[in-house]
Amino acid sequence: MSEKRLKKQQIAPFVLMWIASGMLSVADWLVLRAAVSAVAAAIAGSIPIETQIRRNWFLRWPAAAVDKFALACFGILAVLSIMSFEWVYHSALLRGKGRKRFLTVAGIQVGLLVASVIAIGIASWVTR
Repeated sequence: MSEKRLKKQQIAPFVLMWIASGMLSVADWLVLRAAVSAVAAAIAGSIPIETQIRRNWFLRWPAAAVDKFALACFGILAVLSIMSFEWVYHSALLRGKGRKRFLTVAGIQVGLLVASVIAIGIASWVTR
């Protein structure tokens, strides 16, 4: 089994795309965690405490658990996504489609950032 290698002039774009996507990936998962936590807090805050006491269930503990669970899950997803970028960009550069693949991946990542920021904004607006 032979592995195709990148040419010398392809190594610098590969590393730059991988680093940029890795940084965007970390930002995505951190902001998505904040969005999930903000939505969980908004849901917990929307139910009056009297109702929670009367029904004998409290939403402040699940909201904190959601934050911890999101941190663990999104941390794992960040590592997996950064590791997958190596294969994605390596195969794209070998086929001569590195720029298109990078723009597609970066577009998805920026879209996820925008959606997360919008969710945070809506959750903070609802809790006012």
